[in-house]
Amino acid sequence: MSETTSAPEAPSARNRSKATTIPATVDPMASEAVVKLAFPIKVAGTLTSELTVRRPKLKDRLNVSLSTEMTADQQEALIIANTAGLSLDELEQLDLSDFNRVQGVFQVFLSARPS
Repeated sequence: MSETTSAPEAPSARNRSKATTIPATVDPMASEAVVKLAFPIKVAGTLTSELTVRRPKLKDRLNVSLSTEMTADQQEALIIANTAGLSLDELEQLDLSDFNRVQGVFQVFLSARPS
């Protein structure tokens, strides 16, 4: 009796969206948020499993805008790196699923409105 093995089923769109959602505890009015990493990275030579992301300021945007050689995605990545206290090289180590969560926190901060 031979068994047949099928290829694993691709995750549904519903499951994929769960992997990229922002942490539920992000307060849009907070000055910073902590993002736990599923895949730790080295920051300044130390393995790090969480990042603290602060609210972006106008100076973050202006500092990046001075470089006209960057795409919009590169500019956003540099602002996110700055708000997380990382170099761009350190940010680029992030697994894409972790980056999506950090980016989600960044987007929450950008859309915050006082009640």
